[in-house]
Amino acid sequence: MQTPMPRLADLTLEEKLGQMLMVRYPDRDLLADMLAQGWAGSFYFGMKGMGPEAVVGELNRLQTLSKLPALVAFGFACCDFGTGLLKGNLMRLGATRSRELAYKLGYLETTEQRGYGFHFPGTPVLDVNTEPRNPIINTRAISDDADLVCDLGLEICRGVMDARGLVCAMHFPGHGATIHDSHIVMPTDDRPFETLWGLDLLPYRRGIARGVINGICTNHNYYPGLLPSPPAPL
Repeated sequence: MQTPMPRLADLTLEEKLGQMLMVRYPDRDLLADMLAQGWAGSFYFGMKGMGPEAVVGELNRLQTLSKLPALVAFGFACCDFGTGLLKGNLMRLGATRSRELAYKLGYLETTEQRGYGFHFPGTPVLDVNTEPRNPIINTRAISDDADLVCDLGLEICRGVMDARGLVCAMHFPGHGATIHDSHIVMPTDDRPFETLWGLDLLPYRRGIARGVINGICTNHNYYPGLLPSPPAPL
């Protein structure tokens, strides 16, 4: 007989907080323990070197051990298989100017990833890449034109949601104007609020209004025009 799912009222404070956390650990035994204790609600970790069957087996194992059903993020970004079209080079999509292709790309890749057990396909990049020297966004962005980023990026979002995936719009509030990689240092984007509002935040403003953004990934930049203290997630 299947064990009934715990009710929210039955969870401890630690478990309630844990369900709000996405964790990333290279130690799968530690991750399995956190899931079993209810101390993590979603996760992603590197599966490089693992084939499709091994990935499916590992995800099923972790879900079986998890106290509550876990959300699994970023699919083929951490594996050695799959199309991975949405992670690498959206500039190619931008060159097509095609909303139809953008929607199909979001839908098809999400469908494939959902088949393996992932929920977040890790897309789309909604950065408006206005700085040609940008070392981390660059060709990952659809365009340096905010309207085109909106037109195609929000169609990707619609495709992801129609395929029963969770959108991961990134990198909020906008990483397109920096000259540093935020995985290495904390870049400062000192443009005024009005510029950020009209350019970098435009895809989020339109996407939220249309109901096609159900998840956001922040970056680690500092925005003096938006925040009293760095970095952006704070």
